[in-house]
Amino acid sequence: MKNNLAVVKNLNEVHPGGLTEKQQEAEAIEYDRIITGSLFDLLCALKGMEDKKYYLRFGFDSLADYCREKLDMAKQTMYHYLNVADKFLIPGNTGKVSHERLSAIGVGKLKILTGLGKNMTSELMATGEIKLNGKIYSFEDFVQMKRSALVYLISGKEPELEEDEPKQNGDDIPFDTAYRNTEKHFQIVINNIENCSSIKREDRRRILKLIVQAAEIMESILGKTK
Repeated sequence: MKNNLAVVKNLNEVHPGGLTEKQQEAEAIEYDRIITGSLFDLLCALKGMEDKKYYLRFGFDSLADYCREKLDMAKQTMYHYLNVADKFLIPGNTGKVSHERLSAIGVGKLKILTGLGKNMTSELMATGEIKLNGKIYSFEDFVQMKRSALVYLISGKEPELEEDEPKQNGDDIPFDTAYRNTEKHFQIVINNIENCSSIKREDRRRILKLIVQAAEIMESILGKTK
């Protein structure tokens, strides 16, 4: 379906006198359609839904309720996306970094880059580069940079130390230890899957269901070994 609503991707364009009721209804439907698309589509739709309270048209009291039902998205994750949208969706953007190019860097790194503030993220979008600690960094530098290095660059905080390497085959460890170690990673995987907008909703549900099933099996085994 071709997007016939210019306002969806030209955030500063407003119809003379505002949108009619029919236009608002059409725009709300378009946001609802594209919200499961690319990262850029998702950011546009979330921002539009929140700014214009279009979630009410779909029977939800809040954007958080809409996101939970539509995207299986937690409230905190929704706020992360809205923060990214606020910093990186530039009305009438004609800069070096297109809105569509945001998908190349991913929402995880964009969340880190929001720490730069509105002025610097606007500069990055406009010129394709910014100066940090006396050095020029391009948008492509950030695409290639590891997240831990980006955290250190933006915040000045030392990246967290990597966890110990897992035991090699043949190294026997108690099952309860194995369970505790695995349990930590279950939550990490769940958080990552919930934040991965490139995975379709139904695929996210399937993955999360399998993770829960694996955790339940391990809990069952742990109960038998006690």
